[in-house]
Amino acid sequence: MRIRKHDCFYKVTNHVGIADSPSKFTDITGHSLLSERADTYVAQVAKSDHPEPGETWHETEIGKKTLAEDKNFFTERFGSNLRATRRDGVITITCRSGSKFIAVSYPLGARDCEVKINLGTASRTILTIACDYSDREVAYSASLAALEHF
Repeated sequence: MRIRKHDCFYKVTNHVGIADSPSKFTDITGHSLLSERADTYVAQVAKSDHPEPGETWHETEIGKKTLAEDKNFFTERFGSNLRATRRDGVITITCRSGSKFIAVSYPLGARDCEVKINLGTASRTILTIACDYSDREVAYSASLAALEHF
């Protein structure tokens, strides 16, 4: 995984722990439980025109913007081996690399924020990552690294 502002790559191993609470040293490290991006997302959803019941996530402004950004991100890595589908209101972007795939499914409801990423082959799913919308870039990095190593 590549870390912003670093000139090297890091391998994600089982030595990495996920913390459910903010650090006591947030002021020193500049890290907190909710990142600035997460705060921005929550604020954008909160101030949106109160979605109508049944409005889907991809119909919102943030949904449209995210889908465009992610399509560009995956097109840079997979070229034309990319397909976007919609099933029961859920948008999924699927990218193929040989016999392997990565599939990203976005939230259904306008106020939902969980993104699901599946990696696998035609015969089985190897890895599934479910994360908050605001953490999707980290999940994409981990998924792309995993895709190269199975």
